[in-house]
Amino acid sequence: MDKLLVYRCDLYLALSELLKEPSAEIIHELPDIVAFLEEAFSILCCPIPPSLFQSWPALAPDLVVLRKAYSQSFTYPPNKRVFPLESMYRPWTNAQSAGLPGAHDLGYLLSDAAIHMLTLYNIYGLTAPEEYHAAPDHLCLQLEFAAHLLTSGHEDRLQTFLAEHLDWVKKLANDAAAAPINLFYSRVIAVTALFLDYEQERMGNKETDSI
Repeated sequence: MDKLLVYRCDLYLALSELLKEPSAEIIHELPDIVAFLEEAFSILCCPIPPSLFQSWPALAPDLVVLRKAYSQSFTYPPNKRVFPLESMYRPWTNAQSAGLPGAHDLGYLLSDAAIHMLTLYNIYGLTAPEEYHAAPDHLCLQLEFAAHLLTSGHEDRLQTFLAEHLDWVKKLANDAAAAPINLFYSRVIAVTALFLDYEQERMGNKETDSI
């Protein structure tokens, strides 16, 4: 693969790992991830302020701290957390014939967007992990899928995927900035949103193809 494409792919994967349930490995690798982000953003000329990610090792010094931060940010309490799921930002269904109460409301799991993600995984020979059976549209999985498009030679389809499935991350970043969630995850989400903005702008002049 092209060197710049490798950096982009690895950025998608690194950000994906940071949004998963914390592990001892991620704590160990965090300083290296921060160094990689600084190098990758510099090489790609991606204007993300280092101040948004240089503090991550200090904000997550050990697994106990990071697990508590993860819970406070994404699990409990319900009225003060954020949901890194596309379905939370989409109508449950866009089908005009749907007559169920709330069918077109936001905030329900397994929306049309989530079902489409399952279809995409099947088309590309992928399987959503069992722990995400109710959330195949979790941001960490979508970032991995974006990386898969790059590594499998489908970069031409990435712009379509970004537009169809990742345009909601800006709203997530705004919600994370306004909510009283942990600063570590607020900044991870902010960096992710800025990187996706960069990717969309970078690919803006390229022709798109269906995914």
